[in-house]
Amino acid sequence: MNESELVTRRAIMGSLAFVALATFFPVSRARAADEAEAFIRSNIDKSYAILNRDASNRQAKFRALLLSIVDTRRIALFTLGPYARGQSQPELDAFIVAFTDYLVAVYKRGLDVYRGKMLEVTGSTERAPGDVIVNAVVDGQQASKTHIDFRVRRQPGGANVITDLQVEGVWLALSQREEFIAYLQQHHGSIAELSSELQRKAGQMWAESRKTNGESSAERAN
Repeated sequence: MNESELVTRRAIMGSLAFVALATFFPVSRARAADEAEAFIRSNIDKSYAILNRDASNRQAKFRALLLSIVDTRRIALFTLGPYARGQSQPELDAFIVAFTDYLVAVYKRGLDVYRGKMLEVTGSTERAPGDVIVNAVVDGQQASKTHIDFRVRRQPGGANVITDLQVEGVWLALSQREEFIAYLQQHHGSIAELSSELQRKAGQMWAESRKTNGESSAERAN
C-alpha cells in the first residue's frame, strides 16, 4: 500500500470513527436527559403523595424523601462560600443539619404554593455529562405559568440528585449563598449563629404551613 492509499484509508477510518461517536453521544445524552426528567416526575408525585394524602408523620416522611433526592451537604457547603474554609468539622456538621431542616421547610412551602395545581415537566437540557437542567411549569393560563427548573446531577454511584432549584430565573442555592454571606458578614462569621437562625426560620415556616393547611393537633405532633 503506497503512502497515498494509506492517507486515504486513515481519512476514511477517521470519518467512520467520527460518525460512530456522533451517533453514540446524542443517544447517550438523550438517555441521560430522559432519566433526569423521569427522576423529577417521579419525585414530584412522591412529594405530593406525602403532603396531600399521607397525614401520618408527614414532616418526617417529607424530610426523608428530600434527603434521598437532594444533595443537601453539597448545597449547604456551597451556600457558606469562603466561610466554609477554616471551620471545625463539628460546626460544619451542625450547620448542615440546620440547613437541611431549613431547606426541607423551604421546599415544603414552595409545594404548598402550588397545592392543587399540576407541576408538569416540559423538557431538559444537558449542560455536561451527568449535569442536566430539567424544566417544568405550573399549570394555568399560558401567560401566567410559573417556570421552575431543577438541576440534576448524576453521582459517581449512578444515582441522580437535585443540587439546585430555579424559580422564574432565580436559583435557590445562589440566592441563599448571597443571603448567608451577608448574614455572616454582620455576625462576625459565626456559623453557629447562622445555624440557630436557620433552625428558627425552619420552625416558623412549618408552623405557618400547618396553620395555613388547617392541620389537626395530632398532625402537628408529627
